[in-house]
Amino acid sequence: MKVKVANVASQRTRIKIKEAYAKLTKEKKSISCITVKELVEKAGITRGTFYTHYSNIYDVAKDFQDEIIDILFKDVDKIDSLDSLKSYLEMIFNHLKNNEELYKMMLASDDPLIFMYKLGKIMNKHLTEFLTSQNIKTHPLDVNFFTTGTICLFIKYFRDELDVSLEELYIYIIEVVKKLFNLKEPTSKI
Repeated sequence: MKVKVANVASQRTRIKIKEAYAKLTKEKKSISCITVKELVEKAGITRGTFYTHYSNIYDVAKDFQDEIIDILFKDVDKIDSLDSLKSYLEMIFNHLKNNEELYKMMLASDDPLIFMYKLGKIMNKHLTEFLTSQNIKTHPLDVNFFTTGTICLFIKYFRDELDVSLEELYIYIIEVVKKLFNLKEPTSKI
């Protein structure tokens, strides 16, 4: 992947490229069907501008995936209680809500499934570490069941296969976390 230039114009160009990539992913249903020519036309940039930022279409996909992982796991190490877990999940849901159309386009094809597997492995690791830090004993299959199910729910949501809002999905996942891992709300001291 090319060196990332940090100036504002460069950031805007990369956003345009990613938005065009997401639209083409939805239209073409596969990354292998997307050409640089189509992408630069959709983004309204030149080929030279594209190649200043990326070497090929797969670099755009990788950059997208890395950005999502960075956002989703930015503060995961700060989770030390049910309250902080809820705050963390709320941050993720707010990000998803703010970028809902983009994720709908990205998840319209089957290409992101490899990324979702990678995401699941990272989620498993962090959830297991959190549960261990809270001295919560659970079967490893519970963690896998939860992370795989959560990822599948997101895919279904962004593919418009669920008749629920993102807020309802958030509330549901919080309740599943509490029940599956037997987490209790903190009691207030009066």
